Amino acid sequence: MFCRPLFAICLSFPLLLTSSLFADFTDGVEDFDGTTLDTTTWESRFSRDTASITQDDELMINNPSLAFTDYVTRTESIRVGDFVRVEATLDSYNNASPSFAGVISLIFTDDAGGDINGGEYASLNLSVSDASGARATASRTGGTGLIFHNFADSILGQDYILELERLTASGVRYSLYDFGNNLIADRINTMDLPEEAFIALSSNGNARFDNVAINTIVTVPEPTSSAILLGVFMLGVVRHRRRS
Repeated sequence: MFCRPLFAICLSFPLLLTSSLFADFTDGVEDFDGTTLDTTTWESRFSRDTASITQDDELMINNPSLAFTDYVTRTESIRVGDFVRVEATLDSYNNASPSFAGVISLIFTDDAGGDINGGEYASLNLSVSDASGARATASRTGGTGLIFHNFADSILGQDYILELERLTASGVRYSLYDFGNNLIADRINTMDLPEEAFIALSSNGNARFDNVAINTIVTVPEPTSSAILLGVFMLGVVRHRRRS
C-alpha cells in the first residue's frame, strides 16, 4: 500500500523473509495479506448496495454513496490500556458539495457480528470538503466532531496513521501521525464506553487501509537493510566453512 509498512511483527531475521499465510490479526497486526476477505475476523456493514469492500494486500473501501460503509472486527476488541493504529488513505470522495465532506475514520463501536446500525463511541476522522478544506476531528458518543487539526494542504492520496488509545474506562486519546510516525496532533475526550470496544474502519469515498495494529508499533528493516543483513550472514557462513 505504502512505500514501506510501518507496523509489522519484529521477528528474527530468517522469519522476515516469509509472509503471513492468512488475513487476520497475527501477533496483534492485521496486514490484509492476500485477496480474500477474512469474514471470520471482520464483517462488512454496507450503508448502500452500491458500496464494496475488497482486499489485495490492503483493504479497499469503494463507496459511491453519501452514507458510510464500515468494516468491523467480530472478536478483536480494545480494553482499558489498549490502543489501535491503522495506516489510512482517502483517495477520493464522491460528492463535491460544499455542505458535505469526504471522510475516512477509525472507530470504537459496541457491536460485533450483528446490527448494521451498531453504536459508535469514539471516532477519529479525516475529512475534506470544498467549503472547509481538510480537517482531523474527534467524535464521541452523542456529540459532534471536535476539530483538533486543520491541514494546510489536501489530504487526498496522502498516507496517515490514525490511533485511538483507551486511557481509562471512559477516556480516549485521539492521535494523528504522518507516515514517518511523527505526531501531527492529538486530543483527549471522555465518553461512555462499553467494557469491550470493537474496531471499525469506515469511509464514504474511495479509501485504503493497511496494517491495523493493536498495542504494536514496530518497524520493519528497509529492503536494503535486509539485503545487507543477508549479505553479512552469508559472508559469515562462507568464512566459517573456509576455516573448517
